[in-house]
Amino acid sequence: MTISHKDSVIELLSLVITKDEYNDSSQASEIYNGTISDFNYLKEVVNLHYKSGNFLEIGCGSRKSLESLPITHAIEPNPVRRRKGKAVVDGYAEAIPFEDSMFSTVLMWGTWCFLRSEKEALIEINRVLEIGGIYIFDAIIETDLPIIRVDEPRNLIVRIELFGFKLIELRNVPISVGQKRIILAFSKIREFDWKYLCLPQLVGGKINNYITSRDWYLR
Repeated sequence: MTISHKDSVIELLSLVITKDEYNDSSQASEIYNGTISDFNYLKEVVNLHYKSGNFLEIGCGSRKSLESLPITHAIEPNPVRRRKGKAVVDGYAEAIPFEDSMFSTVLMWGTWCFLRSEKEALIEINRVLEIGGIYIFDAIIETDLPIIRVDEPRNLIVRIELFGFKLIELRNVPISVGQKRIILAFSKIREFDWKYLCLPQLVGGKINNYITSRDWYLR
């Protein structure tokens, strides 16, 4: 029997929701002491999916990724961070200053929850990625911290796939005090088309109602 994409997504979601990796005090201590780090975990995922070609990071923050990952281009809106070390271009996820289909990989680490417009960012990421290119990012699914956006995994996946992507990996990030995070990798399977945001039959009725009630596409 062939396993459908829907079945694969459900299986991945089940693993994230039911496998509690966050209440193990011994693991938490090991993580806190630096034996395990979120950045080393990120490198593992990137190394698994990155093959070759231009690699863009959106929001390079502390710039640690520029030193440890095969990133060729980066954008950062904070002028202080742009001035430190390796050149970084001014830019936002919602207005990426690079050409169409220029990248094989796009990374957004610790940035998704602060987006000004999810819709505009996903359109731009689709635009600069080549067909078959990989988009990797992390999302917060539970927190006691004042974070701008907290996502429910199933609805997050549905929303992103409407923009021309297909989920290829979803994992827990076994770190972070006061929050639960997941890391997702999507492959670009088609160019963005507005019709996919306008046809209710393309997604399940309950999820479509959720999306409509949130007016997420108007933000």
